[in-house]
Amino acid sequence: ATLADPDQELRIAAIEALGRLQAEEALKPLEEFVRQGGPELEAAVHAASLLGVRGARQMGKIMQEVSPGLRSRIAAVLAKSNTGGALVVTAQSLLDEDPKVIEATARSLAMEVPAYSLAQRNALAKFLIESLHAKKIAPKSEAALLRVLSALHDAKADEIFWPRILPPYAGDVRAAAL
Repeated sequence: ATLADPDQELRIAAIEALGRLQAEEALKPLEEFVRQGGPELEAAVHAASLLGVRGARQMGKIMQEVSPGLRSRIAAVLAKSNTGGALVVTAQSLLDEDPKVIEATARSLAMEVPAYSLAQRNALAKFLIESLHAKKIAPKSEAALLRVLSALHDAKADEIFWPRILPPYAGDVRAAAL
């Protein structure tokens, strides 16, 4: 099987094999599959995430350049990839301007929390807490950050939730803080 094989299933198998082999030279072709948004996207994003921080970072860069629909698909795969770098790249999508991307990312991250290692949970909690301390966050993003943080059951989060249950915070944010 090759990446150029006319059979879609064989292309996907080749992409998955490159990820398992951690073939860094495959990052460019994987990027192309992701940008095209075809049926190979999920396998290509997962394979890139297996290439370590460089692969996850590149997927994050692509997420900033593609349509909201592709951003949601990429974020969903990265959330399941079980690599620390990919989790933070995924969590950055909680700050996206598109509400559908924010919602899809929050749902993907929250669903995968039980599968994360302690180190992954800590890295994700650190990112979420730092993001919530930022000055200007859109209410949709703030509510999503809070929902994912609550799924982590992080003890340090209590001090973030309580002040947000009262006005002047938006209704979505107050509901998520409860």
